[in-house]
Amino acid sequence: ASARAREARAAMLPQAAIETLLAYQDFDYTDAFGGGRFPILGAAAPLLLGGDQFAPDSVTRTDRFSVTQPLFAGGQLRAAAQAAGFLAEAEAWRREETAHEIALEAEEAYYDAVLAGSLVRVANASVDTFQRLFRDATELFEAGAVSRYEVMRTETELRAREADATAAVNARRLAHMRLRSVLALPQETPLTLAGTFTGSLPEAPPAELAAEALEARPALKALRQAQEAADANIRRARGAFLPEVGASVEWTHLDGAPAITPDGWRFSLGAQWRLFTGGQRRASAAAARAEARGLSHELREAEQLIELDVHQAYTRIHDAAAKVRGERRTVELAREGLRMAEIRFQEGAGTQSEVLEAELALTNAETSLVQALRDFSVANAALRKATGRPPLAD
Repeated sequence: ASARAREARAAMLPQAAIETLLAYQDFDYTDAFGGGRFPILGAAAPLLLGGDQFAPDSVTRTDRFSVTQPLFAGGQLRAAAQAAGFLAEAEAWRREETAHEIALEAEEAYYDAVLAGSLVRVANASVDTFQRLFRDATELFEAGAVSRYEVMRTETELRAREADATAAVNARRLAHMRLRSVLALPQETPLTLAGTFTGSLPEAPPAELAAEALEARPALKALRQAQEAADANIRRARGAFLPEVGASVEWTHLDGAPAITPDGWRFSLGAQWRLFTGGQRRASAAAARAEARGLSHELREAEQLIELDVHQAYTRIHDAAAKVRGERRTVELAREGLRMAEIRFQEGAGTQSEVLEAELALTNAETSLVQALRDFSVANAALRKATGRPPLAD
């Protein structure tokens, strides 16, 4: 787009050219003056025409240097250059919008990888706990304190937790694959995730964030520049109805041409006014106006969608934050419930089933917590993108 803008500006500048032409022609001026049918006239032609000054050589050479400059084109050239410049700026803003989209995709892939790693740790911790419970149940069974059913149930839950751990490892592997793909890294590149979930509640209200987005979003800036280009294109189409004026300077040198052929400098000034083009200019102007109206509707629709993006991201942040608070409380209760179930079991007041249920409740609560933390972090990244802020600004 930048190259097209330079190309459009070049049309307003002088155009210089150098031309060399070599020509061969078989010409006999005596035959041209009737030498075949009127020999006397052909023989007298050199005397009548002043010798060979009218006769060109068999080989002639023409050297020409010219400079042309459009003086007035109804504003078409200037409007075309302005339109191309606006389109180049629009493409630059679209590139920035694309960069923000890629950054959001990278953040989502990163948080998904962090989530997968957290779920692996939760699953492994659950396996460790159920292995301990299985050993305890086996020892109690051998001591005659519990039935074979308790051992079998504990072992069943252990195998299920081992399967969950395997699935979590596979999910982490897939998450790392996607993260490498987003970062354009070879799939064999080792990854070590150094961070964790991040984010904070927005301090500004949704209306203020939406107003910020309408000013800062690169996508809207791109559409506004495209609309400026469309307005310039309308001016270009209108300029086609006006006359065009141009000037040129030309220097010509002739070698081997007849002596009376003029060469040297030539200065020209010309004008042209196209009166009828079959409706082409009118159709071009109508198309330019229609394009401008379409961009105006597209801009209004984009503004509405961006406001919706901001409000949705704002809502998701608060929903995720509330869920994080709730899941943290659930984890605390689940840990306390597991502690009490283990005490009851050790004192003989509880059963192995109660301990298993408490452990499962803790595993589920921890899984839900890390999922909520992931959602909270992604919602923060989405709000940054929706408002047009630079990625990872906080």
